[in-house]
Amino acid sequence: REARVTGPLGDPVTAAYALRGSTAVVEMAEASGLQHLPDGVFAPLTATTYGSGELLLAALEAGATTIVFGVGGSATT
Repeated sequence: REARVTGPLGDPVTAAYALRGSTAVVEMAEASGLQHLPDGVFAPLTATTYGSGELLLAALEAGATTIVFGVGGSATT
């Protein structure tokens, strides 16, 4: 599944998560990862993980009651 969420620099990004039954697998990097930054631009002190929360909410709204959340690869500290 996919959701439109806030990227690490505040721009909208499309992030994916998996849902099987009532279990979701969500990766922080999908919404807030380094791949969403322009080449050579790093902003660890100003980037946000707000979109990761939005992605978790999307999984809950889709019916997840259990969430496995991977936290590697974010653009923040």
